[in-house]
Amino acid sequence: MGYKKTCFNCKKSFNVFLDFNSKRKYSCPDCGQPAIFMSHKFRPPKRTEVAKWQLVEFLADQGFILHSMFETPSGGAHVKYPANLKEAKEFVIKYKEQSLNWIKNRNPKTLNKQITQNKIEQLLKEHSSVIINLYETGYSSEYFYGLVSSLTNCLVTEIRPAQTIHIQSDIDTSYLYVHKLDLLDAIVSYNKLKNQVFAAFLEDLNLTDSESVFREITRELRQTIKFNKGTFDDWNYWQHGGDIEFDNKKTEEHINIKMYNRKSIQDWSLLKFMMVHKKYERMVNTISHKQARLTKLMDLLVIDGSLIDVPNEMRMKIIILKEE
Repeated sequence: MGYKKTCFNCKKSFNVFLDFNSKRKYSCPDCGQPAIFMSHKFRPPKRTEVAKWQLVEFLADQGFILHSMFETPSGGAHVKYPANLKEAKEFVIKYKEQSLNWIKNRNPKTLNKQITQNKIEQLLKEHSSVIINLYETGYSSEYFYGLVSSLTNCLVTEIRPAQTIHIQSDIDTSYLYVHKLDLLDAIVSYNKLKNQVFAAFLEDLNLTDSESVFREITRELRQTIKFNKGTFDDWNYWQHGGDIEFDNKKTEEHINIKMYNRKSIQDWSLLKFMMVHKKYERMVNTISHKQARLTKLMDLLVIDGSLIDVPNEMRMKIIILKEE
């Protein structure tokens, strides 16, 4: 992959190609000091633009080399890099889990079998995280939810397609319990809006709801100039893969519809929805804009029976609201 070796002393940057056989350390050809690898997306400022060089150097020191950034460590919309040092200081705190420094220092311990809670707690004294890969040995949702409810001093999350459980230490999640009813209220409001918007979207395309509606939507959108992007009423929409995302131009509300299960609740989309509503401000602040903490809270509602973890052949994690 292409990188740019950059010297902040000389304020110069040089293209360099790296593969598995490449050396990983370079010196500046002019001054001899160690060069820093920046993403191929980095566009060096002019040498006279001192403030911009200071900004880039600060970000690089914190492990942000202009690589792609997202709203959460596991995805979401792209995030723009800060334009000044003041914004950068807030940026590196908010997105520290996507920093290269954070990733290098996690020192994970990977296992290929289920182990007891006591054994996990012992391992976390030496490792910042434990990864349990159950793809070959067989995944058990009961085992996962048992860890979610019992390990209150850890963040327990999963990647269901890969049948992998991530346990991150030194993160107190016990305070999340107080927001379960608030989250349930947010999910009900989110689903209500999602159903209203999708119905209006189909009407705008002159379609009726059916089992084959996604194929019909794709066919109709292909006939438009922008194909997978467009607007209707106060909403912008974007169709990609099996998802359709909607953003309100006035309220900034966001919803996501996953066509293989339209009742599915995407945690990152739900978080974006809650962030623009004043009534959920306290809960969002408690979650600290971290998708993984919201996922934990949703898992607690699954354990309570308010949400349903839908079994499926693809072994994807599909969470829906329990219908009374």
